Amino acid sequence: LRSFEVSDPSRPVVHGGCDITNKPEDMVLRDTLLYVAEAARFQVVNVARPREPRLVGSCVLSATGRTVAVRDAVAYVAMGSSGLVCVNISDPEAPSVIGNWAGRSSGVSLSDTLAYVAGPYTGLVSLNVSDPSSPMVIDSLGLSDTLWWNDVRASGSRAYVGGGRVLTVDVS
Repeated sequence: LRSFEVSDPSRPVVHGGCDITNKPEDMVLRDTLLYVAEAARFQVVNVARPREPRLVGSCVLSATGRTVAVRDAVAYVAMGSSGLVCVNISDPEAPSVIGNWAGRSSGVSLSDTLAYVAGPYTGLVSLNVSDPSSPMVIDSLGLSDTLWWNDVRASGSRAYVGGGRVLTVDVS
């Protein structure tokens, strides 16, 4: 994992770095912590000192984390055919899986107590994650059996699902 100085965007310079297990698939920055999804692991990196990022916590996942979304003390990791896992990050030094959903997922986006999950050949699924130890399906929308849906972003009453094209879905 590398950090870069980008005060001159035309000349980024390596600023610092630290070793993590595998290449990151996705990451979310909250305050001074970077939450990283990668092959079979979820990592927490302290970036308070950008020249010296430091791995502070890690937990094993059953598959490669594709995308990650964070709300409060929980990180939601979409893991392809291995579903979605909910990781307790209240103690950054000891993240732990606390719940999962077994459907296919390659992207996740959060809105209030809902997680919108896009997945290969599954379209869009809305999950109630008010209890992250037991995500529950609220509804689903099959979008197409011919496209691999890679990611989703929810904003207000809309969800934008991307794959071979971008679809706008009314989730009100």
